[in-house]
Amino acid sequence: MSPPTPVNPAGKPDTKTSSLWAEALRKLAESPFKTLSVTVAMLGGLLLLMFLADIQFLPDLDLAGAMSMLYAVALLGLLLIFTMAGLLVTPAFIMRSVRPKLGAGEAGRGPAPTVHSGYPAEPMALFKPKSPWAELVPWVVACAIWLMTLAWWVTDSPAMRWVITAGALLCALITVVLALRQAPGSAPRMAGESVVAVGSFVMPVFVIVQLMALGELRHEPISWSVLLTLALLLVCSGVAAWVLSTPHLDIGFWFVLVFALGLLALVASQTHSVTVIPHAIVRKLGLGDIEFARVGLTATGCRQLNAVLGERACPEPPGPDAVAFLCPVRIRSRVGQQLVLEFGEVTWKPQNDGKSLAAAWALEKPMRRVVLDKSQLPSWQPLQVVVDIAEPPAAAASAIPDITLWRKSSADVDDRVTKLCDARIDPALPASAPASAAVSASSPASGALPPRASRGLRPPASSAHPPSG
Repeated sequence: MSPPTPVNPAGKPDTKTSSLWAEALRKLAESPFKTLSVTVAMLGGLLLLMFLADIQFLPDLDLAGAMSMLYAVALLGLLLIFTMAGLLVTPAFIMRSVRPKLGAGEAGRGPAPTVHSGYPAEPMALFKPKSPWAELVPWVVACAIWLMTLAWWVTDSPAMRWVITAGALLCALITVVLALRQAPGSAPRMAGESVVAVGSFVMPVFVIVQLMALGELRHEPISWSVLLTLALLLVCSGVAAWVLSTPHLDIGFWFVLVFALGLLALVASQTHSVTVIPHAIVRKLGLGDIEFARVGLTATGCRQLNAVLGERACPEPPGPDAVAFLCPVRIRSRVGQQLVLEFGEVTWKPQNDGKSLAAAWALEKPMRRVVLDKSQLPSWQPLQVVVDIAEPPAAAASAIPDITLWRKSSADVDDRVTKLCDARIDPALPASAPASAAVSASSPASGALPPRASRGLRPPASSAHPPSG
């Protein structure tokens, strides 16, 4: 009997990982469309599952009819993820392409840089052969300048501003001094590269600020922990740019891709915004996270809503084909066979020097959630959250029945909420128009198309306005 073959013979690499990669490539070559289809569907399902887990609701899904939704979520998610990850590492490749141009005018003062595979083998020709401090200077300067800019922008505390400014300038000064000691004649070169680094660093700063503004950190006051998190992310982005901008000849596409995705995962985890991308995808596709909307419910839907809320929030329409409108409502999810509606109190924030008001939900008060079958909501309309309070309400608005609101009677409707829910199809009638003209203009029997969208319980045209003659 022959001796058993060792699992990993001495001097030979482990081929388990390479065999798995080869098998995956073989499957992809045999049926590329099927493999890509399954991969995209799995990615879409993962992103959708992250969204549903965050809102703590799992609807009934028909996988046969949900494939198009999974593909749309996956493709939009890939576009968004690769764009954000690419912005985090783009400054490094801008520096790699600019460094030979900065040294072209100094060819007579030193040896010309050797170009290999499109990148210079020695991009810092005026520096000493091994000068990591000189290559690090542009990114330290960029991190210091952007950290000071954001600190003066986001905080009102003079102590925080001056401490961060002093610390950032001290770090930049120490790095420049150490670099000049290693390469005494490199000051012009470092100055030019620092300008390029500061300009290109706006891309990772944009990604970091956007994720901080959309993540859980937006609910926290600006404190030392938030500023330290911002400084940590800027330092990590600077280190990533330094590593990728140095003349490594073995940097490949997969290395850069994994590096960029890892940096994006770090930024998302530190800003508490891991689920921001799934929420953004669902919101863009209209599948959920619709903050303010006006919805139309059937009679069955109204009865179910009133039973869950425990009060007459929705008046039941008189006929089986009539629809009752409810506003304002937050449509939390439209994924699957169920519909998730949320009701709460509305707060207002001044906009445009007090000329407008922006509506927002009072998150300090718990919102009440209602789950309905999607067939009970035949129509819905998203609303603009900013309302103008400078001009008075139109005369036609007073002739239309009041909006039905949860926790509010029809006779006690806030004028700001009325304007929020008053989404028109065409411009309002002039203020001087009589009320009778407004009523006749809004009547379904007076024309083929009404001048505005109905926003209250309206009886059928046959019963409300019987035809004459």
